[in-house]
Amino acid sequence: MITRVFSGDQNLFWDAPLKIKVAESQGLEVTHLVHTADQFSRAPAQKKTPKSSDIAQEAYLPDGNLTHWAEMMESALFLGRAGLLPSEIGLDLKRLAKYRSEPYEQLVIEFSQADRWGVVLPQSEVLAHDVTLGEVKEGYNKLKKLMKRNLLWSLGHDPEISQKFEQAWQLYFGLDDLTLTIGEVYPKVLRRMIGQKVQVSTTLEYLQGKEKDILLRFWVEEYPKMLEIYNQSVEACGFQALRVKVGELPYYLLVNVNGKRIRQTLTLEKARTLESKSIIVPKAVMLLLKMLLENPLLLPENGSKYIVACKALARELKRLDSQFKFHQICWVKFNALDNLKGVQREFRVPEYLQPFFGERITGNKLASSWRKVCQEIEEELQIARQTKAVEWLKLKGQVSKEIWQEHELLVNRVASCHQTISKSEKALLEAQVRAFREEAYNQQCEFVVQALQAKNALSYWNSRPMYWWIHCIPGWEETVLENAEIEPEEIL
Repeated sequence: MITRVFSGDQNLFWDAPLKIKVAESQGLEVTHLVHTADQFSRAPAQKKTPKSSDIAQEAYLPDGNLTHWAEMMESALFLGRAGLLPSEIGLDLKRLAKYRSEPYEQLVIEFSQADRWGVVLPQSEVLAHDVTLGEVKEGYNKLKKLMKRNLLWSLGHDPEISQKFEQAWQLYFGLDDLTLTIGEVYPKVLRRMIGQKVQVSTTLEYLQGKEKDILLRFWVEEYPKMLEIYNQSVEACGFQALRVKVGELPYYLLVNVNGKRIRQTLTLEKARTLESKSIIVPKAVMLLLKMLLENPLLLPENGSKYIVACKALARELKRLDSQFKFHQICWVKFNALDNLKGVQREFRVPEYLQPFFGERITGNKLASSWRKVCQEIEEELQIARQTKAVEWLKLKGQVSKEIWQEHELLVNRVASCHQTISKSEKALLEAQVRAFREEAYNQQCEFVVQALQAKNALSYWNSRPMYWWIHCIPGWEETVLENAEIEPEEIL
């Protein structure tokens, strides 16, 4: 029987408080680790690094990298777009960009953009643990204003909601000492939000207090084997493999630069000569494995993109050496949208969801209808993906009978003209047919992206809501805590 679990997160604006509250309500003892051993914000892939603390919207580039990385302090607009990987869209976006006369990269950003915003810093390499409140204050204030304005737009200017919002966000930055660091503040914030019973620490403190990592030791002793199974596990999930030539390890070495720590990639050669006081930080997959070696791990459903690779690697490690015995993963099922069933309040629906729900909807109506909407969207997507654009346009009733007949006439004239018209006249007819087809493809692409955004976002927010949404809307948090489930999974 599970009585104690590890939990972890790097972003307090997300679902960490809710996840811990669910576990406690079901009698579990929780040790939560705030992942301050990550960078606060990583160098943007597209734009220049900001000169001061600022906020940036998240989107993807064609190679799958984020335009900005702001996981330490990031939040989302109420029921906003969750973002689409270019590989998820499954369309010929280069063809579409050519038709629209738009840069390909800009089109990918437009289609993949999420309604998520995060605080970014100029010193992107600095460890989050060492960033001070003063350094992020300007960006934080911008983020807070944006989120409050959006929530009140969505729910109306209700004094109760406004007060709850201020109280919730005051817990994050209710401290006046701007010299305190993220590593000092985040654990205090969580304790204030969920009570003093939960043990809260940071991954950096957790890692410093351990003897030499048995997983790291195994890497050093069995590098070729570990490299093979690690790369197979992560590449199958779309993550970057380790570089063989430099003997790369899935760990970082922390080094002090101008009074603040930064991360350097750890190599096999460096690992063999490390001083005993060196601080080593595992990358995501290895950190999850390390925690699973000690306790069951509490994760929100659909909560970690690394967990599939982690489970695959764990299975291979168990085959290699019987000393590796991993605990269970405990999946928290919030079912946040389902649990709007007791909320009568009416919402203003984000624009991208309005084709499916209208401009306004009550919480209980959304709870009872969103799964059916997702099912209908999936059926429509299958038809769109299996049907040529022109035929799809006709099937959807997006083109009048007269225009369709004109198109068919053009196609037939091109097919039958042969030598009866000049080359220039034929080229003109072909251009007209091509323009019609490209416009049909343009409309088909827009539908697919809009449908995917709605389907993905609804499923995502049901699993991973922002805690402050749930806290601010009367009745929602109580219903989630009452009905949430925890489902253990063995790593077989």
